[in-house]
Amino acid sequence: MTQPTDSTPAPQPSSPVRHLGLLGGGQLGRYLVEAAHRKGLAVHLLTPEVNSPASQWLNLKTDTETVQDYTDATTLGVLAQRCDAVTMEFENIPTESLGALSFCVPVMPSPTVLGVSQDRWMEKSLAKKVGLPVAPVLPIASGAALAMGLQKLGTPCVLKTRRLGYDGKGQTVLREPINKEAWDKQQCEAFWASLPANESGFVLEQWVPWLTELSVGVARDTQGRVCILGPFENTHANGILDTSIFPAQSISSAIQAQAVAYTQQLADALDVVGLLCVEWFVTANPQKPLMFNEMAPRPHNSGHLTLNWLDSDGIALPSQYDRHIEAIMGRGFAESKMPEPAAMINLLGDSFGEGPIDEPSPELLKDFPEVSLHWYGKTESRTGRKMGHLNWQGSSNSTEGLEQLRQAKAHLSQHHCAKMEAKV
Repeated sequence: MTQPTDSTPAPQPSSPVRHLGLLGGGQLGRYLVEAAHRKGLAVHLLTPEVNSPASQWLNLKTDTETVQDYTDATTLGVLAQRCDAVTMEFENIPTESLGALSFCVPVMPSPTVLGVSQDRWMEKSLAKKVGLPVAPVLPIASGAALAMGLQKLGTPCVLKTRRLGYDGKGQTVLREPINKEAWDKQQCEAFWASLPANESGFVLEQWVPWLTELSVGVARDTQGRVCILGPFENTHANGILDTSIFPAQSISSAIQAQAVAYTQQLADALDVVGLLCVEWFVTANPQKPLMFNEMAPRPHNSGHLTLNWLDSDGIALPSQYDRHIEAIMGRGFAESKMPEPAAMINLLGDSFGEGPIDEPSPELLKDFPEVSLHWYGKTESRTGRKMGHLNWQGSSNSTEGLEQLRQAKAHLSQHHCAKMEAKV
């Protein structure tokens, strides 16, 4: 599970990490809080969200919470004084704020890494520079540039916002126009004018005819030591992750090993401290079986299944959140055995309808003893919103585990809908 590297050591805290600053209060932060507590750390949370998922798991005696914008200078100053290191649970935090913090306290991953991950053009450009397989991509800032890009790359292509956008948001697939052989300049100008205002611009990527997706996590500490998580095999629905399994079922061991090597190569090039997760398209092209999709310098949705990882003796293994914290602490990674098969399915608001919602009772899953419920503490269900997930860890293979997860998900959905109907 752990693999030392010869990378140049990154800057590290001058004293042991006992107080950890955490930016972001979402569900990934919720599990980072839990992992930090397991390591004996006090957490100092900064989030603009009241009653965030992460805040619900703070220790009132040892932790602190500040509900404030990430750009507030006074708040950042106090956070820097309290903490031995700072990390984040999502990447869309102003790099200016992280840069200001980094003058006073180690920020892991660094503002530079976050800056690259926030911009799709920078991200793809760096991946290509490092030597990773990347689909042809161009920056687009006008209708005329779009016309030239489509002429160069052909169709289909995907037009994506350079910044923000996740779970399929901010993306449009451009195929051949109806009744025309190709997009002309006039069509491109008209389409460009119809797009929402976006100061950061767009990128145009050649479509990758992918078969499935792999994601690989690399936890990397200040000494360049690494711990690999995955690869996980993923499926999506409407651009949002639906299921993840470990180990991958339909991909050769050689391709999986290459995905791991590429991911570690990128983590070393970025000098990441913390967890880096990279998504890889698996293609039918034997010359280029893998294609870089995107990276996330933080825990990843596909790694949720590690929360219930067990080895062959039934012993709980460190999760992706534990590995992220271990990387920041810089004391090396706890050794562990190979995990047994596992699977995860997301619970979106789509399964529960719009409106208020209570956390489902674990008793509802009594007929699914190998399934665990993870609820994020959100009280309002919305379409596309991640409300929780279900993990499977059992004695059969992950394909059978996925079927159990789908049945358990349907059962929770039916129970909630029946409960809502009874209230009407």
